[in-house]
Amino acid sequence: MSEFGLWFFLCVTFPIVIWCAWSDLKNMTIPNKANIALFAVFVIFGAFFMPLPEFGIRILQAVGVLILFFILNSMGLIGGGDAKLFAAIAPFVAYRDVTIYLFLLSFLSIAAVVLHRVVDRTALKTTLFANWKSWSEKIKFPFGLPLAGSLSAYLLYSAMQ
Repeated sequence: MSEFGLWFFLCVTFPIVIWCAWSDLKNMTIPNKANIALFAVFVIFGAFFMPLPEFGIRILQAVGVLILFFILNSMGLIGGGDAKLFAAIAPFVAYRDVTIYLFLLSFLSIAAVVLHRVVDRTALKTTLFANWKSWSEKIKFPFGLPLAGSLSAYLLYSAMQ
């Protein structure tokens, strides 16, 4: 993908992934509209920034991720919104960069859990972020936060290469 395409996708997807993370933290759900919007950005603009064969492979990549994560969701291992968000993110990640993306996701997942637990023990929880469902969840974690951050971090990393 071209450098311009990476910067374009970073700018366009950033508000959408912020919406996903915010909604997941506040309501423990990721809106379907956000997932559809994210995937639509790739479908509408992706063909302009990469060769058509690569564009097609990335669409198939998204379908494969959706199927895999729906299976994981049916087994109770991941939330449905997280599965759909992961599938919507999948076409933005080049296959050759999957390990880089998974490293970023792993690092940001740990950072998100630590940050969430730290804020949970401060006054911010009761002032700025009162009544957020994610505070009362002790087993489930709003994985939309690290997923959102990982897409933005990956696009930024790729654009700066």
